[in-house]
Order: sequence, then structure tokens, then C-alpha cells
Amino acid sequence: MLLLHLFVDICLFRKGPQDVPDSRFLLGLVLALYLGVGTLLLTPDTGLAQALWQTALEAVMDLALVGGLLATVGRLARFRQTVTALLATDALVSALAMPPLQMLAGAGGKPLAALLWLALLIWHIAIMAHILRHALSQPIGIGVAVAVLYTTVLFQLMAFLFPTA
Repeated sequence: MLLLHLFVDICLFRKGPQDVPDSRFLLGLVLALYLGVGTLLLTPDTGLAQALWQTALEAVMDLALVGGLLATVGRLARFRQTVTALLATDALVSALAMPPLQMLAGAGGKPLAALLWLALLIWHIAIMAHILRHALSQPIGIGVAVAVLYTTVLFQLMAFLFPTA
């Protein structure tokens, strides 16, 4: 329960990745949670196998992004905490996105669902920017730029690799 509270606090910008325990076990647990939530989120639209592959690829890209950025600024020691924070908060926001995405797939409520999904996407980018800013010891503008660029590239890559009908 304390860990859930910690990750909610990160989502609310009250804490940062530096507050996350540097633990292999916790990273493994959060990675499993991330894969589970991501797969659940994508399965209705893509099927189980594609959802699992897509979520796994997103996780690998997250690991590569964080590792590359931290290595560039000489702060690779922050890797586990940063990735744990990023994956855990992504899983939380993705869980919150399930109802709006289900509404978008259904017949009614599309404008509200689209607005909710957009709000969650903006919040997710802000959380990512917050985490990266702290991990990289950079101004928030750098965090926002990296988060927006990464999210855009990720969406484009996933659309290319996993086209929908």
C-alpha cells in the first residue's frame, strides 16, 4: 500500500523517481504489472498475442530511452529508480484509461471519452516529463520536450509495426 501511495504521489508531482527504492525485485514486480495492464488495455482491439508483443516492445523502448538518456548525462546509477517510476506510473495511468477507451470503442459517449483520453495522455506526458526532469537533473522544459518527442515517436512506431484495420 505504501508503494501505491508513492506512485500516486509521483503522478501528482509530489514525489520523484529519487523517492523510489532502488530494488531489482520492485522493478521486476512493476514490469510485470506494466505488462499485465498494457496487455489488458490493448487486447480488446488487437488480440492477446499482439497486445503482449506491443506492450513488451513499449517496455523495451522505455528501458532503452531511460538507459540512453541517463548514460548521456552520466547518471546511469539512477536507472532502476527511474524505470521503476516510469513503468509504475504508466501502469496507473493506463489502468485509468481503460474506461474511456472502452467508451470510445462503444457506440455512445465518444466525445466525453475522447476528452478523457486526451486529458490522460497529457497527464501521462507531464508525469513522464516530471520523472525525466528529476532523473536527468534538468529543467522541466527538457523533460517536457523529451516526453513529447518520445511519445510521438512511440505512437508512430507502434502504428507502423502494428497497423489497425
